[in-house]
Amino acid sequence: LALLLMGNSLTANFSPDATTVQLPSSNDVKTEIDIGAGTAPDSETTVPVIFPVTSNDTLCVLSHLSNELYVPVGRSYAGNNWESSSGLYAELKYKCESDQCEVLLLKEYTYYLTCFEHTLSEKDTVSRFLEKATFGPTKTVIDGWNYSSADLGLGFANFVSDEIAKTPTFHREYFRERLNQRSIENYRYGMSGPRACEKNSRWRRYAFTSIDVKISKNDTSEYTSPQHKLTITAKTVSNTTKYILSFAGEFRTVVNEEFKRLEDDSLMTMSGDYFLCKATEIWGGARGSEIDVFEIRKDGSNKCEAVKGGNPLVFVDTAYVDSLSMHILNFTSLDWDTDLVEINENKTFGGDFMLTTDISSTSEFVNKCKTLPDPRDNDYRTSTLSGVDPNPSHWSPDKPVFSVKNGEWAIHDTRLELKRNTVEEPLMDGGGQTALDTVYNKDKATIVASTGTRRAAIKGIENAVFCINENPSLFNQDQCKLSAPDANACLPGNRGKDTDMFVKLDSAFMSGIQGVDGIGSNKPVVIDGLVQDDTNPHAPCSSIRSRWLVVPTDECGPVSVDAATETTFVTLLRDSNDKNPSLRDVYYHKEPAHGIQCHDNDTLAYGFKVNVTENGQATCFKNVHPDHMSIYEITKFMNKETTSIKNEIRSKSGNGILNWSSVTGFSTSTWDACTICKDFYLGRIDDIMTSHDATDKLVFKVRGETANARMETNKALSKIIEKNLSFV
Repeated sequence: LALLLMGNSLTANFSPDATTVQLPSSNDVKTEIDIGAGTAPDSETTVPVIFPVTSNDTLCVLSHLSNELYVPVGRSYAGNNWESSSGLYAELKYKCESDQCEVLLLKEYTYYLTCFEHTLSEKDTVSRFLEKATFGPTKTVIDGWNYSSADLGLGFANFVSDEIAKTPTFHREYFRERLNQRSIENYRYGMSGPRACEKNSRWRRYAFTSIDVKISKNDTSEYTSPQHKLTITAKTVSNTTKYILSFAGEFRTVVNEEFKRLEDDSLMTMSGDYFLCKATEIWGGARGSEIDVFEIRKDGSNKCEAVKGGNPLVFVDTAYVDSLSMHILNFTSLDWDTDLVEINENKTFGGDFMLTTDISSTSEFVNKCKTLPDPRDNDYRTSTLSGVDPNPSHWSPDKPVFSVKNGEWAIHDTRLELKRNTVEEPLMDGGGQTALDTVYNKDKATIVASTGTRRAAIKGIENAVFCINENPSLFNQDQCKLSAPDANACLPGNRGKDTDMFVKLDSAFMSGIQGVDGIGSNKPVVIDGLVQDDTNPHAPCSSIRSRWLVVPTDECGPVSVDAATETTFVTLLRDSNDKNPSLRDVYYHKEPAHGIQCHDNDTLAYGFKVNVTENGQATCFKNVHPDHMSIYEITKFMNKETTSIKNEIRSKSGNGILNWSSVTGFSTSTWDACTICKDFYLGRIDDIMTSHDATDKLVFKVRGETANARMETNKALSKIIEKNLSFV
C-alpha cells in the first residue's frame, strides 16, 4: 500500500494543526493515508484532517479498517464537497471551503482512500439525459440523436422545448381506454356489464378467477364479503360418480374425476367445503405448465394443495345438475369471427371470448335475455321489477349465466364498464342514466317520481354510481356544455373538494361584475356615504352588531369614551375571528364577569375610536355606520323609483360603488328606513368568499331565465372571479 502524507498546512478557517492529505491516483486501489495521529497529543482522541475535493470525473471514498472490514467514512465525487457516508458515520461533519474539507477522525484507526475515475461518452450522456427526460428511451432514439452538434446541452434544451410543444398524451386516458377490470359479483362499485346478451359481453371457460380467490380469503376490509367457500359434492348417476363444484352457493362446474395432487398424483378427498388459495386464469392447464396453479384448502386445514390439471373447465353436465333452474344461453347458431371472437389468447390460451353482436332483441334470444340477471343493478338473485328481493344482500351474488356452443361451456364474466367522457365529447347526462341503472330496482320508480328526472344525488348505498356534473367554473367555462336538455341529466351531489377557491370582493371585483349582462341591469353595489350623526346614531353600546373601519393609527388620539367601554370594544375587536382587512364587525353582549360591559355614560356614544394591539402591531378602529361599505343588490328598490333616479344611481355606480348620500334626495335616514334596499346582501368590501358561493349568489337574479342564459351568466362571472382568485 502506498503511503500519502503532505504534512501540516495552514488554511483559512481550518485548524492550524490539521494534516492535509493528497488524493491518490484513480487506480481503484485502497491507499493507506497518514492522518498525523503520531504527532497529536496523547490526550486527544481525534485529529483534524484536510482532504481536497475531487475532480469532475472522479469518486474518492474514505474508509477505515475494523475487524477485517472496510467501514466507509466519507466520500467526494464529481467536484462535490466531502460528505458523510450512511451507517456508523452518518453524523460526521465536514467543514468545507476553497475546494478543501476538514474533518475530525478517530486516531485509533488506519484510514484508506480509494479513488475511481469514470467518464461518459456522448452516447452515454444522451442516454442518461433521456432516462430522466422521458419514460425510457429506445436504442433507436439514442442512436438517432444528433451527435454532430458541438453543444449537447443545447440539444437537450431543444429536445425539451420540442416535447413541450407536442400535443400531450395522458396516462389516465390511456389507462381508461384499456381498463378491463373484472367486477366483483358481491360488492357494488361502479357499473358492471355488459349484460349477457349485449355486444362486448365477455365469457370465460375456466371456472374460477383471482377475484374468487380474494373473496374466499377473509379480507372483509377490501371486499366487504364473508369468507365464501368452494363446496364439492359427489353425485353418482348410473354407477358413475362425478363431482359438482359450487362457489358462494352457486354452481360453477362438474368434474368427471377426483382431483389429483400436483406434487405426487395422489387422490384428494372430494367432499365438503374448501377455500380457494390460488387460481391461474387459464382453463384446465391449457398451457401445459405446472405454473398454471389451482390450489384449494380443506375447511379446517391450514395447508393449501395444488390440483393437477389446473383451473377446471366450466362444464354443465345436465345428467348431474338441474339445468332447467339455470340461466343458459345456447350459442349454437352464432358464428365464430362474425358473432364471437377469441380474446386474450396469449394470456388465457383460449379461455376467454367475447360476443361481438347484440342478441338481446333477436327473435331467438329476446325472451330468454329478459329473464337473465342484470349486472348493472345490485339486487342480487333478482332480475325483473316483479321479482325483486325485498332484502337484497351484498353477500349473495347473482346466479351465473352460462353459454354453450358445440358442447363447450362458458360463464358470463362481467367487467367494470366505463363511459367515454372527454372535454370534446362529454357524457351529456352527467351519468344520470348510469346512476339510475345501479339503483335498487325497488327504489327506481320512487326516485324517478320524486325527482322528475334521473338525478344522482341519492343517499346511502342505493346506487353504485354518482353524478359527475359540475357547475360552470373558471376551469371548465370554455368547454362547458349544458347537460339540462338531456332527459336523463343529473344534479351533482355535495362532494368535498381537495382545494377551496376564494375570491376577494374588492373594488376591482365589484367594478368587473358591472359588465356582466346576465346578472341584470341593476348590479350589486357597495353602499358608501352612510354617516353617523345624532339623527342616525347606531351606538355600539345600544346595538348587538357594530361595524369598525380600519383608519391610520395617527388618527386615534385620546379615547372619547370611558375606560370600561374602551376595554370592552378593544377586547371584542382583538378576539374577533373576522378576517376582513378593512372592516370588522363585532357583537356586543354584556358579560361583566369577562370585562365586557359598556359604561352607562356611553349608551349613546358613536363614532369613537379605539387602539387595538395584535401580535405587537397597533391598529386603529373607528366606529362607523353598520352598513358602511356593505354590498347589496337593490333591484326591488330601483323598480319603485322614477326613471331619473334610476339613471342617476346607475351613472354614479358604474365602478360598483354607490355614494348613497350623493343621490338626489337620499340620506342616511332614507337608507335606514329602506327595508327593500336590503333584500339581497352579498357581503362587505374586501370580504373573502368561495368562488362557488360568489357565483351562486350573483346568478340568483336569472333563476327564472333559460338554463342557457344562466350558464352564460355563470361563465361571464367565472372570468371575473378568475382575476381575483386565490387557493387555500
